Amino acid sequence: MTSADKELLNDLPAEITPINGTKSNSGKKKAKSTSDEGLTPTSLTQPPTGQASLPLARVKRIIKLDEDVRACSNSAAFAVTVATEMFIQYMCEQGLHMSRSDRRKTLHYKDLASAVHKLDELEFLSGKHNFSSFQ
Repeated sequence: MTSADKELLNDLPAEITPINGTKSNSGKKKAKSTSDEGLTPTSLTQPPTGQASLPLARVKRIIKLDEDVRACSNSAAFAVTVATEMFIQYMCEQGLHMSRSDRRKTLHYKDLASAVHKLDELEFLSGKHNFSSFQ
């Protein structure tokens, strides 16, 4: 592990640690959720834990597809994985707000497109697709 990787790990909160366990989790155990709990806005805003939902090996493979990247440490891949999960969570929450404004409980593509169209934070996605047909 390089000194830059160690600096990145020191900046992370104790709850966010790489799977290889280079930083302790303070002995706290995560409470198990019951199966009858659905995804609510409060359950979606939980801070990330030491494990990622996305497969780390696949994220590393995607990172290595970039010709400018020669190697990627596990810590860097973990940080990218957590950031990706947080982005997906944010995008879904914003789409959920759009669907609820239409008095629906189901999230549709048009809700995500509407969130991209209306929010400045997601404006960088508007150049990829023509979202105007979904308004």
